[in-house]
Amino acid sequence: MHDDSHIVESLRNARPELVPPVEFDVDRIMADGRRLRRRNRLALGGASAAGVVAAVSAIALVLTMSPESAPVDTADPAPQTTAAEEEEAPAVDPTDAAMAGYPWTEAWSYGSPGGLDLDLKAATAAAFAGLLVEGGLWDESAIPEPTAECDLLSGDPAMTGEGCDFGDVDFLLNAEQRPGNYGQVFLREYHAEVWGDQYAIEHPVFNMDLYLPGGWTAEPGPVTGQVFPQHLISRAAYYTDEAPVFESTTLDDGRTVSTADHGCAYDVLIAYPTGTALRLSWEIGCEPGTEGMYPVELESLVDAALTMPELDYESPELQPVDELWDIPTGWLWDPSWESEAAGDAAAAGEAALAVLDERYPGATVGSATPTQNGVEYRGATHLRVYRFSGTLPMTTDIDGEVFPVGYEMHYFLPGGWLPGLGDGYVGEPYLAVCRDDEGAEGATCNRFERDGRTVVTEQEEGLDGNYSVTVHHPDGWAASIWIESAADAGLTMDEIVDLVLALPAPPYDAEAVPEVPTE
Repeated sequence: MHDDSHIVESLRNARPELVPPVEFDVDRIMADGRRLRRRNRLALGGASAAGVVAAVSAIALVLTMSPESAPVDTADPAPQTTAAEEEEAPAVDPTDAAMAGYPWTEAWSYGSPGGLDLDLKAATAAAFAGLLVEGGLWDESAIPEPTAECDLLSGDPAMTGEGCDFGDVDFLLNAEQRPGNYGQVFLREYHAEVWGDQYAIEHPVFNMDLYLPGGWTAEPGPVTGQVFPQHLISRAAYYTDEAPVFESTTLDDGRTVSTADHGCAYDVLIAYPTGTALRLSWEIGCEPGTEGMYPVELESLVDAALTMPELDYESPELQPVDELWDIPTGWLWDPSWESEAAGDAAAAGEAALAVLDERYPGATVGSATPTQNGVEYRGATHLRVYRFSGTLPMTTDIDGEVFPVGYEMHYFLPGGWLPGLGDGYVGEPYLAVCRDDEGAEGATCNRFERDGRTVVTEQEEGLDGNYSVTVHHPDGWAASIWIESAADAGLTMDEIVDLVLALPAPPYDAEAVPEVPTE
C-alpha cells in the first residue's frame, strides 16, 4: 500500500548529527502541524510523575554515545524457593544482553529511578509533538504557551503537575518493568502512549518504548512474552490479516532501523550500539470506520525517531540468565475466552460452595467470574482465573461495627506460573508472594508439602488476622482463599488449609494449550 523506497534511502543517509538540541521552539512545531477541527484526548498509561519522590537507584540516564558497563553483583533465585541465593555474577555486556534481565524493584516502577533526565523528556516531546499534531492526536490550540510556572514539553514534573491546567493534553514517560520468562527476570523500559477517540479505537494510537539493555533482541520474531529473549518487532500480520512490508538497515553510526508497514499501521524499531532500543507504533486506523483517522507517513515517523538521542546507562542490577526456568507456557489475551468459560466458572463456584457449606453451614458465594489477569499490552501473557467471593457464617467487630467475615477465592488454571512462594513485591512467576499490606504490622509466610501438593500460607498481623492459603495441585491448577479477619473470627490456619485441600478440581478444557506465534 506504501512505497518504502524513500524510507530505505532516508535511513541510509541518516547521520548522528540529526540528534537535536533539547531546546526547541513550540511555535515552530505547531506551525508545522495542520489546525484540527476538534480536540482529541490523550490518556496516559501509569501514574503521573508529578509529586512522586524519585527513588535512589543505580540507573543513570544520559545523552551520550559511549557506554560503559560496571561489574554486576546479583541474586540468582532458583525456582520454588522463598529467598534469593546471593552469588557473584559476571558483568553483563550491555551490547550483548539478550540473555539477561533485572530483578523487579519497587524503586523502578514508582517515580523516576535516579531521576529520568529532563533533557531526554524534552527531546522526546520535541521529536514527536509535531507528528501528534499532524496526525490529529493533539490540537495545537490545546497546548499552552510555556510559562515560568508551567511548561508541558519541558518534562519537568514541577512544571506539568498540579496547578498547570493543560486540559486534554499531557505527555509523560513512565518507568515500567515487564516480565521476561514469566517473571524469572524483568525487562526495564520507559513507556509513553497517546490515545485517540477511544470509542473508535480501543487502544492507544501511538506507543513509544525506550528499552534498557536486557531480555530483548532486535531480530524480527513473535512479539510475545511467551518467548525469551523477547522480540520487539515482527514480520507477521498483526493489525490486519496481511503480513507487513518489512525493511531493516544498519546505519553508518551503528544504529539498526527496522520498519514494518502494515498499511493502516506502522511499527518502527531502532536498536542502538549501546544496547538500548526505541520502539514505536502508530495506528492510522485499521478497524472498519476508522480508516485514515490519524494519518501520518511512515517516512515522517522514521525521521522523528532518528532525531531521538540514544540512552546510555549504568546498571549494576543487570544479571545474566544462564538457564531458563521450565515454566508452563502462558496464555495470550483471548477476547472470547471469558464468555466461553463462564459456565465452567459458575460450576466451579457451586462446587466450592458445597464444600464451604458442609464445613460452615450458611456460607454464601457470589457469581463466579472468569478473568484473564495481566497487564494489557502487545504480547503480554495472562493468567486464566475463576474468581468469586462470599461470606462465612461468623462475624468480626471492626471499630465497634459488626460485619460478616468475607472471603475471596480463586482457581488458577494451568499456564504461565510455578508452584511456590515468590520473593519481592510481585512474586512472578509464582502465584503467592509474602509482603506487608498497608496498615499491616507484618506477615508470616510458609511453604510446605501436604498430600502431594505444594501449600503456601500467609498470615497478616495487625489487620485482625487476615489469612490466605494457596494450594498447587500436581495436575497444573491451583486454588486459593483469602479470609478477612480470620483470626478475629476464631479460624485457624490449619482448618483453612484443610478447607482449600478439600476443594474439587475446577472444570476447564484440559485439551486447550496456549499457542505461541511463530513469526
